[in-house]
Amino acid sequence: MLQITNSRKPDALCEFCLLTTIIPSLDDQKNLARWRRLEAAKRQLHSQLRSLGLPPYAYASSIQSMPSLSYEFVTKKGTSANGAPIMMGHEQGKITILIEEADGSYRERIRERLNEPQRTLIGHFRHEIGHYIDLLGIPSNRRNEYVNLFGDPLAMDYEKAKTNYYEQHKDSHWSEHYISRYASMHPWEDFAETVDCFLDLAALLQVACDHEIMKISNPLQLVEKEMLRRYREIALLSNELNFSRGLDMLVPEIISEPVRNKLAFVASLCIQS
Repeated sequence: MLQITNSRKPDALCEFCLLTTIIPSLDDQKNLARWRRLEAAKRQLHSQLRSLGLPPYAYASSIQSMPSLSYEFVTKKGTSANGAPIMMGHEQGKITILIEEADGSYRERIRERLNEPQRTLIGHFRHEIGHYIDLLGIPSNRRNEYVNLFGDPLAMDYEKAKTNYYEQHKDSHWSEHYISRYASMHPWEDFAETVDCFLDLAALLQVACDHEIMKISNPLQLVEKEMLRRYREIALLSNELNFSRGLDMLVPEIISEPVRNKLAFVASLCIQS
């Protein structure tokens, strides 16, 4: 068995480590380094969620009535309880991340196979937490706004949408309405990809603030048109710097007006201090 339950005493773990319920088997020497990189990415994610006031650090009353958040770090070589291959994803508060994704060479192979412009370890965490926020972070009085922006997830069979995306998807105009091609698959994926992009954007602009390039007073300011113009300037510069070193784009996304409106919805979910 290549996964083991995290059975160490709770008082020996930090609050972020406590969220991990399954860790890689340490019988494989490679897994210690993988586990370290996974926990570092998770800590980076949760520090950001706390600073922005997003679940699980907001909406406490809702969280108490919903499944608690947890992480399982597993190998793609394993099988689930019903014998099916193990996949990354989110289900009722449980986020599963493949430990192989902690290896840059593995991520690059999958990135090329799936034709993804960007595939990062922190990106996986940001995408999956988007599903968790979708589960419990949308106030009931804003569901209509959600549906108007992303579509009604209950009106579209997810498995059929997934099959269509991987086998038949031909939409060449997805960037007019979605942040990524994968976001066009289903409203749930559209929301998760938008959360991923928002957290990427917020992280980059926070670095800019730390270096006194700009000032941001609240999360809603992140998606104002002038701020996005500044973001594009930084993105273009960073991309050119990467190109000069023979590296890929740091920021591949194009933010259309429909996407900006979706990002604004996500930003409005942040609890401002």
